[in-house]
Amino acid sequence: MDLDDDGREPQIALNPFDWTMSKARTIHDYYVTVFLHRYDKDNPLKSGERIEIVVRIPEEAAKIFFGSGRRSTVISHKIYRRAARIARQTVGMPQAPWAIERISVVESKMPSDLPETSGFQDTDGSEGWIYSVKSGVPRPPPTLIVDPGTT
Repeated sequence: MDLDDDGREPQIALNPFDWTMSKARTIHDYYVTVFLHRYDKDNPLKSGERIEIVVRIPEEAAKIFFGSGRRSTVISHKIYRRAARIARQTVGMPQAPWAIERISVVESKMPSDLPETSGFQDTDGSEGWIYSVKSGVPRPPPTLIVDPGTT
């Protein structure tokens, strides 16, 4: 085993996100579109905003979520949660009395008009872009907000 300069064994990263990953975009990166709803929590019946965020998860990070197998045709719970977290970080925390909830997460392709610079980048290279904001949208009923981890 190789030893560090001080003669000790090198530390091994136990968390895969502590590893340095390539931040360069590849055709094998995983793209997800996340839809969030920003609304006034003091007046939830008032119209709010539907925010569409494109999330890129680098190939190396996506492999960790998918394991050694191939990508499934259904978004895994881990990818769903990761994409939703990146989307919320891209949008940022709303100031009171505003709140944000996720509506849906769907697999997508990289849009051809995606800007070079993202609105948020995480340490593993995952990125998020606010793709569109539509105002005057009523808050969806709770039954339409689906989290695959609860089904």
